[in-house]
Amino acid sequence: MIYTKSDMEFIHLLATRGLDYKSALKVVDNEKSLKHDRKIIISIANLFCRVSGYSIEELRSSSRKFDLVWIRQLAYYYIKERTTCSNIVIGDHFNVTRSSVCVGIDSVKNNLETSTEANDFYKEIKRQTIKTRKR
Repeated sequence: MIYTKSDMEFIHLLATRGLDYKSALKVVDNEKSLKHDRKIIISIANLFCRVSGYSIEELRSSSRKFDLVWIRQLAYYYIKERTTCSNIVIGDHFNVTRSSVCVGIDSVKNNLETSTEANDFYKEIKRQTIKTRKR
């Protein structure tokens, strides 16, 4: 991993506060990883907004409107399937608990097995992802 000057200053600060060098490096690496995960979640959430027509605020809201809940849960599933993000990190972005993310992912798994409409929408998301990557 590449460390910036500010990273090295922070590592030095942690080391002077009693943390050994390896542990300080782990702290910085974890922070960088979290920032990267959040960027990925934001880009995926924006993709879902573009395809569904909902705004990011609506997607992150606590609305129980059926279509919105379904899109939100599908976003959890897609993020979990395509990234190494934990349910806690996903939940933080959508303002829900880890267990809500788990329930949403399970719900999507069941719907994808039984609903052609759900499968069609999911295929459209995948198609849009491929288009975005080619640009």
